Amino acid sequence: MSIGPLGTVKGSGAISGAVQNGGAVAPGTSAGILTIAGSYTQTAAGKLQIELGGTTQGTAYDQLAVSGAVALGGTLQVSLINSFSPSLGDRFDILDWGSRTGAFSTVTLPPLSGTLGWGTSALYTAGVLSLIDTNYLPGDVDRDGHVNVADVAAMQRALRDLNLYQATHGPGGGSLSSAQLVSLGDLTGDGQVTNADLQGLIDYLASGGGGVTPEFTAVPEPASFFLAVIGLIALLTRPNSLRLGRPQPGH
Repeated sequence: MSIGPLGTVKGSGAISGAVQNGGAVAPGTSAGILTIAGSYTQTAAGKLQIELGGTTQGTAYDQLAVSGAVALGGTLQVSLINSFSPSLGDRFDILDWGSRTGAFSTVTLPPLSGTLGWGTSALYTAGVLSLIDTNYLPGDVDRDGHVNVADVAAMQRALRDLNLYQATHGPGGGSLSSAQLVSLGDLTGDGQVTNADLQGLIDYLASGGGGVTPEFTAVPEPASFFLAVIGLIALLTRPNSLRLGRPQPGH
């Protein structure tokens, strides 16, 4: 199926075969899940329109679920419906895939109040958008206001004793709330901070970052980054080194 510039595919249910979107794809009739049993290609002219009206997938917010390969381009356009006001810690699994290449050239997200921000650190690894506190930037584990290679070592130290990290890295050296901890450390979009998030942070830095829109971006340092990865691999070969989890497949 090929969707032209003036065309729109909207609704729930399933489409069999390859879909090329040069127009608009809008899962659900209010909120719903549109499944593609095949591949999905979104061209530079294409739009994926997602509505968020709550935190329950399929009944309150939209998802595009693709069984095959996804090639992204064009625009992701997210809007709020039904007077929904997202809260810190909310997460939305809006896009699933068998494999993914490419990225949206434009991401349009609704404005938020106060220190709330849209976290996109897991958008291209898990298809997840989340609500974060912009004072607690995803991946800024050393709390210096930037996400860079130094946070890899900081994440490793934090994971050795996550309770101690949470108790000592909040405002004024006090405690982080659970939502603030997730805002800082959840790089895989699963709503938790686990060993898998170390690999998520490495992947995030390697891709150039940009985990909260639009105020903050990661600060990649390619040369030192790869040196840090080599050092991390060396640590993993030591007998008493931290055992690190890996993200589970599913996208």
